[in-house]
This record gives sequence, structure tokens and C-alpha cells, in this order.
Amino acid sequence: MTAAALGAYPPLEGTLRPLSLVLGGLALAFLAAGLAGRWTAPVATGLTLLGAQYAVLFSAGPEAVDEWTPFYAAGFLFSAELSFWSTEPRVPAWSDLEVVLRRLGTVLAACLGAAGIAAVVIIAAGASLGDSLIAEVAGLASAVAALALLGALVRLLR
Repeated sequence: MTAAALGAYPPLEGTLRPLSLVLGGLALAFLAAGLAGRWTAPVATGLTLLGAQYAVLFSAGPEAVDEWTPFYAAGFLFSAELSFWSTEPRVPAWSDLEVVLRRLGTVLAACLGAAGIAAVVIIAAGASLGDSLIAEVAGLASAVAALALLGALVRLLR
């Protein structure tokens, strides 16, 4: 359901609607097939297409920063985590409510972290620091820091 909402957003906002609709439709078809068959490859393909669909929204031009990006990032990670969770082999531990709630809490915390990182990146992207070398170095350092933080979160959650 979250993936369907994510797939519906770019065609409503972007100027390249036909391409966005095709990518969104393919993404949802791959996700549905992967979830129905519990195959990870179609799920990964569907998520890749969903990300590509969102990228099309930005390819139309850099006029404005999308203020909904943090929400999209959280929803995308939530969809990805639940999709891959659905394809995992069933083990007896999943019948333990405490284990399920702990994992769900971890997923939700990761989604909040993704939204926070996306918000910081959006704020930094909208800031006007001029065309100086210092601004370029600050931008590069913030990008590296964001990727390092994301990597640390991934290691922490695995």
C-alpha cells in the first residue's frame, strides 16, 4: 500500500507523466510479483524502478527542491523493509510478538532516521552559500557525512 502511494506521487507532481506512469506501473507489477512468489529479485527490481520513477521527477528541472522528499524517503525505506521482510523464510521466532514488535520498531526508527537525513540534505540543498570554494568543500563534506551516517545506520540495523 505504501509502495502504491509512492508510485502515485511522481506522476501527480512531475512534467514527464507518461514516463513516470510507465515506471510506476512496472515498479508495482514487479513488487506484486515478487511478493506473491516470495522472490527477492523482482522485489529489488520493483524498488529500483520506484526510485527511478522518483528520479524522473527531478530530471524535469532543478527549479525547486521537493519538500516531500523526507516523507518519500521514509515511505520508500518502509516499503523496502516490509517487502524484503515478507520474502524471508518463516521461522518460529516470528510467532513471538515481542520479536515482531522489536523488529517493527527498528524498521520505524530507521524510517525516521531516513526522513531526518533527507530533511538535512534538502535544507542544505536549498541553502545559498554562494559559489565559493568553501561552499563546495562544505557541500562535499556534508555529502560524505550523510553517506557515512547512512552506512553506520545500516551496520547498526543489521
